[in-house]
Amino acid sequence: MRITVEELLKRYAAGERDFRSTTLKGMDLSGANLPGINLNQANLAESNPSSLFLLWKNVA
Repeated sequence: MRITVEELLKRYAAGERDFRSTTLKGMDLSGANLPGINLNQANLAESNPSSLFLLWKNVA
């Protein structure tokens, strides 16, 4: 399932944390703080490398 940055942030703000297998290809989430997000098997191809560090740093 492919979603926009806006949709991801809206759903995250509403409490959703499970984004497994979501297509996040090419997203720029620079500066986003997303603790607890589940990105298992998400497609992060062509995403901003600085945002990937933030995302993976917060995936536990």
